[in-house]
Amino acid sequence: MAYLISEKTKAWTFGSFSLHARLDAGHDENNPPIFNVVPDLNQGKHSVEIQYEGLRFNARFIENNKPSSEAQRELNTPDDLASRKLGPIPEPPIEIWCKPQHGLATVEQLSNIITKIAKEYMELMDAQKKTIRSRYEYSASGKWTRVCNLPNIRGLETVALPQEYETLLQRSLDSFENSKDFYARIGSPWRKGILLYGCPGTGKTSLVFAIASALRRDIYFMNLNNIDTDSELLSAFSSIPSKSIVVFEDIDTMTPVLHRRDNQFINDKEEKFGLSSMLGVLDGHTLEEGIIFIMTTNYMDKLDPALTRPGRMDLHLELKYATHYQMKHIFRLVTESELEHVYPGFEQEIPEFVLPPSEVMQCMVLLRNSTHLIPDHLRELVRNKRL
Repeated sequence: MAYLISEKTKAWTFGSFSLHARLDAGHDENNPPIFNVVPDLNQGKHSVEIQYEGLRFNARFIENNKPSSEAQRELNTPDDLASRKLGPIPEPPIEIWCKPQHGLATVEQLSNIITKIAKEYMELMDAQKKTIRSRYEYSASGKWTRVCNLPNIRGLETVALPQEYETLLQRSLDSFENSKDFYARIGSPWRKGILLYGCPGTGKTSLVFAIASALRRDIYFMNLNNIDTDSELLSAFSSIPSKSIVVFEDIDTMTPVLHRRDNQFINDKEEKFGLSSMLGVLDGHTLEEGIIFIMTTNYMDKLDPALTRPGRMDLHLELKYATHYQMKHIFRLVTESELEHVYPGFEQEIPEFVLPPSEVMQCMVLLRNSTHLIPDHLRELVRNKRL
């Protein structure tokens, strides 16, 4: 209702108004805020007329119990301004009524209308949120910190995967997105785990961002080195919003708690948190719905099997060095043309599983305006790998 009143009053040419800055968690501090323009409470006699589904009614803000002058000063401190970024600013109460000439409505009718308006507003805000996604990191201070906006890339089209993985990953993500009711029916938390493993330069981090872009989700990067206790571990994950992506990048480097125990003895009492607490988080019973966990590692064999088993990490993707299919994809992505046009015999001269996709990408990006040089550069990369 506050949003509707604000929209209606924007057309007014008289009166005095208050500007309420919308400083939500997704707001970029480098950009100006969006303002709701609302009538001053001193003008209580002025109202706006709202028409919705054939019903016409009036609405206006009314005076609330004012805080003391001391409390009012506290509300204007810099610390409070920063805290407001974590949620909406409270609005004063709203009064609504129907004029006799517009027809009367029952309390139930008004209640239903307001519920519908609220639902439409939430859908509008959700749609707007999807256009601006954010990256968060868990800091040593024990808080999630917003780092930056995420770029709007073209999802999975921007990464070069083996052909069989393209279909497998897309089907897996589509199935998960549409399976909330299924998980509820079988009594399991609606969550998913993806394990990306392989040598450096095979595109694990790039794939993380591509998945987040494809699903229009925020990313929460968790460094477990910043977790001090079991209770902090549970608290950190319980505060992550639904339908987020949680990333453990290079998880094998974070803590010995997550390592295999076949050939070593690890004393949990010497560690900040226990493996059982981490497994409980991954099981999803203390989380918001729809969260996707993604782990990346160069050394999967270091990780405890309980961490990566099906049910916790449901999809395992081993990313290897580039295939011919991936090289063609990268060239097409960079130049919008076909590799065979500048290098007809590349499949005979450039072997598969020798060059990291990151090096192939770097080569083609650097030479994108001189594509005739790409064949010689690829051959040189292969020679260097064989030395």
